[in-house]
Formats: sequence, structure tokens, C-alpha cells
Amino acid sequence: MVEKPVDVLQQWKEFLESKPAYVQQKFEGLLRDLTPYGPGTAWGFNSPRIQLYCEVDDGVRGFDPSPGAIGCAEYGTQFITYTCRDCGRWRKIFALILAPDLAAKPIVMTAVKLGEYPPFGSHLAKRLQDMLSKTDLELYRKGLRTEREGHGIGAAAYYRRVVENQWKALVTKLRDAAQKLGTPPERLTVFEEALAQPQFSTAVDLLKDAIPPKLLILDGRNPLTLLYRPLSAQIHELDDAQCLQQAADIRAVLNETFDNISRVLKGDEELKAAVTRLQGS
Repeated sequence: MVEKPVDVLQQWKEFLESKPAYVQQKFEGLLRDLTPYGPGTAWGFNSPRIQLYCEVDDGVRGFDPSPGAIGCAEYGTQFITYTCRDCGRWRKIFALILAPDLAAKPIVMTAVKLGEYPPFGSHLAKRLQDMLSKTDLELYRKGLRTEREGHGIGAAAYYRRVVENQWKALVTKLRDAAQKLGTPPERLTVFEEALAQPQFSTAVDLLKDAIPPKLLILDGRNPLTLLYRPLSAQIHELDDAQCLQQAADIRAVLNETFDNISRVLKGDEELKAAVTRLQGS
């Protein structure tokens, strides 16, 4: 059996993992003859393990395809089911059009992703589900899908709306995390003052020096300041590529901020549980 080039398998993996619907891609040398008694009668290939988000395990996991090769002797629609190797419960189903050119040397297969379920870009980590309202969770999902489809203006608009809607909830979570970190009560009053403001810009100014170091981004950047900056620029002043970059930046800062808050709050709960168990023993 002739081994397929690693780069072709990698291209196929990336196609399944990261390409949105209606993307067409050609794969050269992926197909092979599956029959032991002669060429050209049962062309196909074995789809490799891929990395996807598992909502049961709340993280990226390895997913295995259903047993057996994918037949591709002629143009047709194929459904491929992948299952999480860890939990064995979370599944992803891909709907594909596969069109082989068996006369080409080497053989070329054209693939089009019709769709997938759960939908492309729909997964959300539990920390996001805990921190965003139901309405803004859906806006975030739409932003994620739109960003991955390459529509910068739409993605930026969705993420900006999430920030505009959720800034008070974010300030509240930052206050709670600051309290867990032992911030003195007199220093927490500035968070209450910020929450009383009608404008995000005023709250950002009040909290510019109030965020504990453990909740800052990278080299000490205030996450609220970083999130506010895109809101001060009009979308119509940016082209689609600039909006796409802005969308990715907003998402990255939001996720890192939520991660920092979640680590602080979760860490405190885990410590309390550990102390309780030790006292009981």
C-alpha cells in the first residue's frame, strides 16, 4: 500500500477542522485504490483523526471517524461522523460533496463542505456560557461563525455589540474576582462607582488603575481599556480586512479576560473544597 503524503492528510484535516460551509478545495493524491484485485473499481480514502471542540469535555479533543474508508469512485454526497475519543458521546457530522477526477495523474479529488452539525463555529466554552446572557451568547456565536467565514464587518459588529451589552456584567465579574484576590473594601468602591455610570467610557476611566495585576492582560494592560478602544472607531471607517482583524482582537481579549476571571473564581472554590476535605479527614 502506497502511503499518502502527510501534507495531503494535513490539508484534509484542516479542511474539516477549520473551513466553513461552501468552501471548495482540491486534494491531489488523497484517493487510493481500495480493491485488492484491480485498480479503478473502488476508489476512496481513510479519513484521519482530527481535533475538534467537545462540549462534554469542555475543550479541544481528538475525534475519530466512523470505521471504514470513504468511498469516492464518482461524484456524490458523503456524510462523515466523528466521535470524541475521550467521552465517546460528543459527535460532529460533516456533509460533503466529493468529486474525483480519476483520469488525472495524480488523481485529484474536489471537496465542498455543504455543512456540519453542530454548526461550524458554534461551540462555546463553559466559562463563556456562565458569563454571557442568552442573547449575547447567540451574538457571540454569530460573531464567531462570521469571523471564521471571513466577513470582517459583520464579525466586528457582533463582538462590539457583545461588549456594549455586557460591559457592566464584565465589571461585576472583575469586581468579584478582585474581591477574591483580597482587594481591600475601600478599593472595591471604585467598581461600584463604575457600575453606576451610564457610559462605558466613564467606567473605563474610573477603573484604569483599579484592576488587580492578576486580571490584567499580558504586560499589565487593562482589559477594559483594550475592549473600549475598538468601540470608539466607526466601522464604516475601516475596510473588511481591518474589521476582521479588529474582530479577532476583541475576541482574543474577551476570552483572555474571561479566562483570568474564571481561574481566580474557580481557584478559590477549589481551595475551599480542598480545605473542607482535609478538615473532614
